[in-house]
Amino acid sequence: MTPTTGDVAGAWAHGTWWQAANGRYHLKGELKDTGNNDGKGAAFRIKAVYKDGGVRHEEVWNTLGYGKIVPIGEYNFASNLQYWELQECILVQDGNYIRVGYCAPGVFTQYVY
Repeated sequence: MTPTTGDVAGAWAHGTWWQAANGRYHLKGELKDTGNNDGKGAAFRIKAVYKDGGVRHEEVWNTLGYGKIVPIGEYNFASNLQYWELQECILVQDGNYIRVGYCAPGVFTQYVY
């Protein structure tokens, strides 16, 4: 995500994508908490937008602590995918709950062809 508008200080997401032989698109990567022991976690948002107007949202959280990495996993999407909007976020403690506190000012749009 560095240095796109989908990048936020305290989180670091990176990965790869490809189209499989069956036409489906795959997205795989990692999410690291780079918040310098700030007590907050990291999150990664995926918004898949399809050519038929459909939308799919996914969200990955890293609550393991500063310097720790979690796999984003391997998501797969239908062959009519048009693009992804990708965004890093910061998790915060809200009483007994953890929630997304704030996100990057924009998104990184990755078109597929």
